[in-house]
Amino acid sequence: MTPLIIATLNTRGCRMALRRSQVLSYLREGRYSVVFLQETHTDLAAEDRWRLEWGDGVYFSHFATWQAGVATLFSPNLRPEVLGVNEAVPGHVLHLRVRMEGLVVNLVNIYAPQMSSRRPQFYQQVSDFLGTLDSHECLVLGGDFNTTLEEWDRSGAEPSPAAANILQGIVDHHSLVDVWRDHHPDDTSTFTFVRVEAHRSHHSRLDRIYLSRFHLSQAHSSAIRPAPFSDHHLVAVTVSLRAERPGPAYWHFNNSLLEDESFVMSFREFWLAWREQWRAFPSVRRWWDLGKVRAKLFCRDYTRGTSRRRNAAIEQLEREVLEMERRLAADPEDPSLCGACREKWEELRALEDHRARGAFVRSRIRLLREMDRGSHFFYALEKMRGAKKHVTCLLAEDGTPLTGPEEMCGRARDFYTSLFSPDPTDPDACEVLWEELPTVSVGDRDRLELPLTLAEFSEALRRMPTNKSPGMDGLTVEFYRAFWDILGPDLVTVWAESLQSGVLPLSCRRAVLALLPKKGDLRDLRNWRPVSLLSTDYKIVAKAISLRLGSVMADVVHPDQTYTVPGRSIFDNLFLVRDLLELGRRDGLSFALLSLDQEKAFDRVDHGYLLSTLQAFGFGPQFVSFLRVLSASAECLVRLNWTLTEPVSFGRGVRQGCPLSGQLYALAIEPFLCLLRRRMAGLVLREPELRLVLSAYADDVLLVVQDLGDLARVEACQAIYSAASSARVNWVKSSGLAAGDWQQASSLPPVLQTIRWSVGPLLYLGIYLSATHPSPLENWENLQGGVIERLQKWTGLLRCLPLRGTALVLNQLVLSLLWYRLNTLVLGPGFPDQPPDIGSGVLLVKNALGPM
Repeated sequence: MTPLIIATLNTRGCRMALRRSQVLSYLREGRYSVVFLQETHTDLAAEDRWRLEWGDGVYFSHFATWQAGVATLFSPNLRPEVLGVNEAVPGHVLHLRVRMEGLVVNLVNIYAPQMSSRRPQFYQQVSDFLGTLDSHECLVLGGDFNTTLEEWDRSGAEPSPAAANILQGIVDHHSLVDVWRDHHPDDTSTFTFVRVEAHRSHHSRLDRIYLSRFHLSQAHSSAIRPAPFSDHHLVAVTVSLRAERPGPAYWHFNNSLLEDESFVMSFREFWLAWREQWRAFPSVRRWWDLGKVRAKLFCRDYTRGTSRRRNAAIEQLEREVLEMERRLAADPEDPSLCGACREKWEELRALEDHRARGAFVRSRIRLLREMDRGSHFFYALEKMRGAKKHVTCLLAEDGTPLTGPEEMCGRARDFYTSLFSPDPTDPDACEVLWEELPTVSVGDRDRLELPLTLAEFSEALRRMPTNKSPGMDGLTVEFYRAFWDILGPDLVTVWAESLQSGVLPLSCRRAVLALLPKKGDLRDLRNWRPVSLLSTDYKIVAKAISLRLGSVMADVVHPDQTYTVPGRSIFDNLFLVRDLLELGRRDGLSFALLSLDQEKAFDRVDHGYLLSTLQAFGFGPQFVSFLRVLSASAECLVRLNWTLTEPVSFGRGVRQGCPLSGQLYALAIEPFLCLLRRRMAGLVLREPELRLVLSAYADDVLLVVQDLGDLARVEACQAIYSAASSARVNWVKSSGLAAGDWQQASSLPPVLQTIRWSVGPLLYLGIYLSATHPSPLENWENLQGGVIERLQKWTGLLRCLPLRGTALVLNQLVLSLLWYRLNTLVLGPGFPDQPPDIGSGVLLVKNALGPM
C-alpha cells in the first residue's frame, strides 16, 4: 500500500479569504492526504469557496458560535469511497465512514470545547457516539482535544480532570493509541499548543491522532510541524491505507511563473543559448521538438529549485522554533528566550505569508472576484459544475462492461482507431458532388497563396483565448505571448521547413483527445464528444490560416449555411424556419421539415475528399498544401481519467479544438448541400418569390419537402455524399415535422421508413418549433425548475462575486434561457397563460446574497 498522511490542525479561524489561502497553501505544501481542521469558523455560504480553492473532497460541520466548526479534507489525489457522513456533535465532531483499498475506515474529527466546564458532557457525547460504530472497522480519532492525559503534556495542571477521565475511558475501551506518543515515548518537551507572552510561555500537547491498536503497525511515522498562522502546531502520521489517483496525464506550464521576473530573464537566456545549437540537428523541426522538451525541463527545474530553497528555509525555522519551545519548557520565564522565540515565529510567519499570498494570487477565488474582466472564468466554473468527466465503466463492442483501467484504455484506443481509420471513397461520387460548385475569385486565390508571415502569426496569437488547456508539450498561450519576440521568428522558420518537407514536428502532430460527456449511456463511447487538445504552436499556425480562410467563406458557402461564416448567425436559421411555419399557418401550405442526424459528423470527414473539395472550390495548390501539412501523419492519445492511451492515427476527421475545424467542416458538407439544392424541388413560394430547400448550421441540416419525390432524392444524395466522404446519416435519430395536410407516403425507401414523423413540435437548434403554434409549450415547460437548479449550484459563491459577476451569473444562467427563446419565438396563443416564475430564481440569488 502507498503511504497515506493524516494530519490535524486547529486553524484559529478561516473565515477571511487570505487566512483560508494561508491554510490551504500550507496544507498543499505538506502534501497531506487527509486533514482534520478545527476552529474553522465556516458556514454554509463558505462551502463553495472552499471547494473552489481546494477541490471536491471537503466535508464540513458548522456551528453558530464563533469558536466552532470542523472540516475534513481529502487531497485532490485521493478519491476514497465515502460511505457516510455524520455530524455527531454539530460544529465539534464530524464522522466520515470511507472505504480505501477495500478497508473501511472511520475518520472522526474532534474539536473539544474551550470551556473546561463543558468538556465532561462533550466527551460523554463522544463516548456514546463511538459506541455505535462497528468495532471491527478501523478507527482514526484526531483533532484538538483541549485535554491532556499525561502530566508531561502540559505546563500546568489539567483544568478538567473529569473530562480527562472520560477521554481516557474512550481510549481504553476502543483500544486506541496516541500515535505520536507511541513513536516518541521519551520526548517530554515537544508540544502542539504554544503561547509565548512577554515574560512567560504556556505549552501543552492538545492536538493528537489516535489509531486503533490493531492497525498501529501500519503507522510508519509521526511528526509535529509549526503552523505560523495559528498558536497550534500540525500533527501528522503516516499510515499505509491509500487509494491514490494518478496526477495529471501530462505536464502543464504554470502561468504564474510569468510573474517572476527572474524566471522570465532566465528563460530568455536559456532559449537564446538553445537557438545557437540548431545547426547541430538534422532539421529545424527536430531542434524545435527537443527545444520544447528542454523548455519543460527548465521550467520544472526552476520551480523545484525555488520551492526547494524556500522550503529549506521554512524547515530550518521550524526546527529552530521547536528547539526554542523545548528550552522554554525547561525555563518558561526566561525573557530573552521568549523574545528570541517570538522573533523566530515572526520570520516563519513572514515566509508562510509570502507563500500564501502567492497562492492567493494564483487561486481561482481571486479570478472569481475579478469576473469584471470577462466571462471566460465563469464558463470554466459552470463547466466544472456540470457532468463529471470521470469514466468508471465502458462497454466493449459486444456490450460487456469493462471497469479495469487497462481494459478501458484498450477499449478507447480500439474505438477511436476504428473511428479515425479512413474508409474507401468513390471517385465517381466525388465528381458528382463537385459539379457546379462556386469558386473563389482569382484575386482571392492569389492572396491566399502567399506565404504565412510573422505578422499573421502574431495576429493569430493575439486573437487566441487564454486559460485554455494546452497540448502535449504543456506550453500555454500565455507562455507564447510572454516570449513571442524570441519564439515567433523561430516558429516561422519551423513552419517554412514543415511546408517544404510536408510534415509538422512530432509535438505539433500529436494531440490529447479529451472526452466530454453528452446525453445517453456514458458507458458507450459514442456518447462522449472527443475534443483535441492541440499544442499552442500548431494552433497559432492554424489560426493564421483560419483568418485567411474566413475572408472568402461567404463567397463559396451558400447563405442557407450559417456556421463559421462571418456576418451570419444561428438566428438566421431559426428565423427562417419560424417564419416558414408561420407562413404555412397563414396561407394553409402543406410541406414537411426533415432534420438529418449526421453520425459523428466532424470525426468522419475523409482527408483526401476534403483536400480535393478545396481544389474544386478553386483554392490554389499552396493554400491546399497548408492544410495537407496540418493533417499529415497526425496522431492523438486518448485521455481517459488520468492516463493516456497509446497513439492513435488520425486518418480522417476534422479535429474539434482546431481553429480551422468549423470552417473545414462547413466546406466539406457544402458539396452535399449544393447537390440537394440542385436535385430537390423544395418549397416554391410566390409571395415573396422564393424557393426554399434547406437550412443548415454545421451538421444540423433541415430540409424543406413538399414533393414526396424529394424524400427519395434526399436518400440518393446522401448515398452519394457517404460514398465520397465517409459521412453517415443515422436515419433512426432523424426526425420529421408535417405541416398542413402533408402526408407521408407509404412507399418510401426502407431507410426513410425509420424516420420519426410527427405533427407535434420539432426540436431544432435548441428551440421547439411547431406547425400549429407560434410558441410551443415545450419551450417553457420545466424552465423554472431548470433555472432554480442551475442557481442552487452557485448560491455559495454569490457572496464573493462583485456586482458585475452577480449580473453575469444572472445573465448566463437565468436570462439566457429566456433571451434565446424570446429572440426566436413569437408570443402568441401558444404561450402559457402563466409564464414561468423566473423571479423565484432571482429571489434565490437575493437570499444567497443577504442584506446589501
